[in-house]
Amino acid sequence: MQNNMKSDDSARLLDKANELETAINKYRNHLRKDYLSKVSKGSYNIQSGIVYNDIFSSLEKIGDHVINVSEALVPEHHLSKA
Repeated sequence: MQNNMKSDDSARLLDKANELETAINKYRNHLRKDYLSKVSKGSYNIQSGIVYNDIFSSLEKIGDHVINVSEALVPEHHLSKA
């Protein structure tokens, strides 16, 4: 997002931002699957797991907001959503 704000070619950088957003989502899914596996094996305290889940869900939401800002910086993106 910071690079997009400094760049004249935000459309090109939006592709990179989307790649990073996809990677974040995949990692979130991996963490969630790993967490659920460990909970089912009794490796995690449920209360601790809830906090852990809230943390990585919140971080993923931050990533969503960042991609929204990056998309807003690309004028053509506004036209394609209208």
